[in-house]
Amino acid sequence: MPRPRKMKILHGPPLPQNRSLFKPAGIPARQVPVNVLTLVEFEAIRLIDWLDKSQSDAASMMTISQPTISRILKSARKKIADALVNGKAIQIQGGDFKRHFAGYACSTCNNEWKLDSKQAYAPESCPKCDSEEIYVLKREG
Repeated sequence: MPRPRKMKILHGPPLPQNRSLFKPAGIPARQVPVNVLTLVEFEAIRLIDWLDKSQSDAASMMTISQPTISRILKSARKKIADALVNGKAIQIQGGDFKRHFAGYACSTCNNEWKLDSKQAYAPESCPKCDSEEIYVLKREG
């Protein structure tokens, strides 16, 4: 029996739902083959390629080993390269993870709330007053 998969920690806030699919311009989404990039792969790319963290620092942040993040990064880069070279879409979704951030607050009514740790997408409005003036609360420490 294989070992159970370890939950990876994601530090970035959830993606807005309208930013989870990237496709070649001018082609309807239903006509484009799709590569699925997990949220864990996306987080590895975000930490290492965008925020310039070392693989060992990113692995520590995600509570996984350096060889594991290396495999995740290789898989993510291969999917992204395949999409760019072959004109495929990239859908960001799923994966074994939990979130590590404090939650959201509303600028209008000062309401603060947290999402389910597995929720993949950011809220579009405040659940109390329906305002779209929301922001991510930073976790201390």
